[in-house]
Amino acid sequence: KKLEHFDNLKNNFFSLRENEILYLDKKYTFILKPELKNYFQIDEEGMKIYSGVDLLNKRLQEHWLKQEGKRVIEERISLINKDGRFKYKKIFIRAQKTKWGNCSGRKNVSFNWRLIKAPLDVIDYLIVHEFTHLEEMNHSKAFWNKVSQICPNYKESNKWLKKNGAGLFY
Repeated sequence: KKLEHFDNLKNNFFSLRENEILYLDKKYTFILKPELKNYFQIDEEGMKIYSGVDLLNKRLQEHWLKQEGKRVIEERISLINKDGRFKYKKIFIRAQKTKWGNCSGRKNVSFNWRLIKAPLDVIDYLIVHEFTHLEEMNHSKAFWNKVSQICPNYKESNKWLKKNGAGLFY
């Protein structure tokens, strides 16, 4: 049943044409523009990504998505923690196989680069979730109360991840 569930995720919600890239929960058509060299442009209105690098090459696409994941997650962290409430040592962007994020006892916080494929509100929820672990190293009622103070719609994001998260690994 689980294998069938994952195949359905891969084949339905995240089914991409051979020239499409999933980026922040949207399907973009990729267009190679050699004159851009190592740069890229995102046309949100036209739903196109232009780059001088062939992002349809899986290895190059993964490299680009990791870079974008790091950039976007760090940008969102700056917005969420602009008041400096959350004290952490280091932020890591990793390729975890089974986790979206992690907060260590040493106050290091890790996020999965594949989050770049999820909606921004899901990314924000995961940042808030892991940052709340800096104060509450459990999933107690107090933990969830703190999460809901910063991210009142966290349940929808959590639900989105449970329903669609496995599809982000493809």
